[in-house]
Amino acid sequence: MIIRRASIDDLPELMRLGELMRQESESAFPPIDPAYTRQVAELTFNLPEYAVFVADDGCLIGMITCMISGYVFSPVKIATTDLFFVQPDRRGLKAAKMLLKAYTTWADERGIQDKRIGVSTKKDIAPLMKHFGFDPVGMNFRRLG
Repeated sequence: MIIRRASIDDLPELMRLGELMRQESESAFPPIDPAYTRQVAELTFNLPEYAVFVADDGCLIGMITCMISGYVFSPVKIATTDLFFVQPDRRGLKAAKMLLKAYTTWADERGIQDKRIGVSTKKDIAPLMKHFGFDPVGMNFRRLG
């Protein structure tokens, strides 16, 4: 298994993983729109403040998106993830650890001290997060309509 940057050619597999994540998520993401997904990928995949890493084991088995953003009232930059997922039947193969390592290394190389990860699936990944030095902070709330 290797961890590598995703490319536009990976979009069908990324959307397959996205659908698996959608089914497992507590956030009830809206259905995947392939045309919109391609548009976003074409705009963001080559930006220096954005990266998508994939776990490739002959096919894609996991992904993590990485972004650099900032605060409204401070120039301090933070790294965040929007998606972090390993397909259920491939968990336990170190893909999640390797993806997290890619994310933290990517952020470190850009001088980012504050790294954040949001998780919306029902899986308990607290031990994995603790292993990488992440602590739980805040809560997420949602209101539809």
